[in-house]
Amino acid sequence: MHWDVSSYVRYTLPDALWVYAFASFLCVKWVGEPTSMWRTTFIVLPFLLGPGSEVAQFIFPTLGTFDVIDLYSMVLAYIAAYSVSKYVQKEWYHGEK
Repeated sequence: MHWDVSSYVRYTLPDALWVYAFASFLCVKWVGEPTSMWRTTFIVLPFLLGPGSEVAQFIFPTLGTFDVIDLYSMVLAYIAAYSVSKYVQKEWYHGEK
């Protein structure tokens, strides 16, 4: 298997950055809120839409071309966004609670 950085930047990175940006945006709003159905829904939504769409391509090949690198990149982007949001929220509100 040949891995090309320019192909990664062109095809995979935009999807991963989209998931990261969307997850970061929603986590900034919802990470510090009390646990609720809405909070859980909005925090999980980027994970369902990003990596979920890649899994759908695996199940239904007519929807697109499945790529495991895309899947891993989007999962890592989501985890990074959530982790950074938790860290920032903890540092930002340290001592206020």
